[in-house]
Amino acid sequence: MLGGFVSAFIGLILVVVAIAVPPIVTRMVDEALRDAVILEGEDSVAFDNFVDNHDNLVYTTCYVYDLVNINDYMVGAKPVVVERGPYVYTERLRRYNLTWNADGSLLSYRQYKSYEFVKEMSVDDDDERLITSLNIPFMGLRYAMAEIGQLGILKYVYDTMLNIPEKDRLFTRRPVREIMFGYVDSALYTISQMAPQLNINPHYTGIFTNSSLEASMALAKNQYTIHTGKGDLSKIRQLALWENITHVQALVNFQAADAWGTHEASEIRGSEGGQFGVPTRTTDRPLVWFGNTYRSVELEYQEKIAYKDIHLYRFVVPKSVTYNVSMLPSNEVYFQYGPSGLYNMSRIGAGIPMYVTQAQFRDVSPSVSDWIDMVYTAHDEMMESYFDVEPRSGATFHVTTSSQLNFIVSPLENIPVQLGNDTYYVTWFDEIQSGYFPVFWGKQEGGIADDEANEFVTKVYGALWLADFAKYGGSIIGALAVAIGGLLAFFSYRKRQAMLDFSHLPLGASSTAADALVGEKHAVLSATPTPDFHEGVSSLASSSSSPTYSSMSEDDQAAVRHSKAPEDIDISYHA
Repeated sequence: MLGGFVSAFIGLILVVVAIAVPPIVTRMVDEALRDAVILEGEDSVAFDNFVDNHDNLVYTTCYVYDLVNINDYMVGAKPVVVERGPYVYTERLRRYNLTWNADGSLLSYRQYKSYEFVKEMSVDDDDERLITSLNIPFMGLRYAMAEIGQLGILKYVYDTMLNIPEKDRLFTRRPVREIMFGYVDSALYTISQMAPQLNINPHYTGIFTNSSLEASMALAKNQYTIHTGKGDLSKIRQLALWENITHVQALVNFQAADAWGTHEASEIRGSEGGQFGVPTRTTDRPLVWFGNTYRSVELEYQEKIAYKDIHLYRFVVPKSVTYNVSMLPSNEVYFQYGPSGLYNMSRIGAGIPMYVTQAQFRDVSPSVSDWIDMVYTAHDEMMESYFDVEPRSGATFHVTTSSQLNFIVSPLENIPVQLGNDTYYVTWFDEIQSGYFPVFWGKQEGGIADDEANEFVTKVYGALWLADFAKYGGSIIGALAVAIGGLLAFFSYRKRQAMLDFSHLPLGASSTAADALVGEKHAVLSATPTPDFHEGVSSLASSSSSPTYSSMSEDDQAAVRHSKAPEDIDISYHA
């Protein structure tokens, strides 16, 4: 019986453990994850990856558009562009000069990015393939000079000083590397020498800025401040300062103004996508600051996914970001007056007609791409922008962003030509078709490293699995132990009672059992009398419940009186 009570007691303990332990373990895991993402100091768990992503590299995959019929296009033919790629680079982000405020809730720093070509993942060398692409430095000069009324300078530089043919003004033929990371442009250099007061940088920086520590330190605007999460996990990693500003501005009529239609829309809000509120729920609308498009975007929850055996929530950039005002009137603050599917960057770009779309003009109004023949080589690429977030920590474990850069090309009119006292106006590119010309599209993808993913699964999911096992397994095992222990105790108790009470045996049968036993024996005795019957009667008489001689029938009493001596016993038994 003691064993049964012990088993039941152990079972009760397991049930209590199943109820009490899982919440404690879960809370400990959640607290550990929260501590891991808060940037309280250089000894923080998240510090190493924050200052240098060398263990979690981002891969930037680029496709550039090559105009293959430039001569025909310049005289009125439909442009034909071929998608060239992929050209893949690793992106490394480094942060330095880290400074915390007094209470540790804000962290200020500087940063820079560098890129390294990955030949084995690319279609060919990025410094060998020549691409006929739109001349972005010329596009900048064209609209900048028009803004200040100095198109004559533009004509003088290209016609007189450099003697560059028209087709080589609007387009340039360069290696992929230069299109991506820049080069010294001859026209920019010439104008910078002619008019130093314009403060023109002769080096076109390219689509991506491939920087270094020295170059970064020379930039006065390279200052960032974020919330560390200390004291308020809902603000963790949200920007308080981005490139020294809290609101984006644009030059409008030679004066600084809000970049977008309202001061609120121009505000820098949200994180840069690496971390969201703790915890992150499917009902949340995480806010991301996209520095390449100078605006904040609310993400939408799409689905639950698994990445490297880690369960994540996928949040996507909503398609409504590029809706025009007829589809979404609130997009008026972003000047979305053109065809749907375009994100208007013209105000940010000092009037240069620059637009961001999805790759390969996906989900864009047909009027945008009908004017141009596109030959695509990438058919299976994931072109959606999404953030895969680990819900307990709010950390982004996998991210992919994708976009395409386009400009409007058109004839350049009203270029003044001075002949004596008379002024004439000429037009460049007067035969070309106008439209949205694609330059490149790129995809950036990054994720948690394999060893870190394995460590997360082992430590976090391992602890949560044990908690679940304690919750469900402990309950089941505990309940079984209680039940088994109870049964063992019950039967142990009955066994002990049986050892002390012989009433269940034939030796001390109840009256009903004795009646049967006597009757059976009587049947046997009627054929073959048993001499021990007298002793049997004596034994039965010792029990208070056994029949006495006086209670027997006359026939039974006679059988007792005339029983044989022991030597005459017939020991055979007849049923």
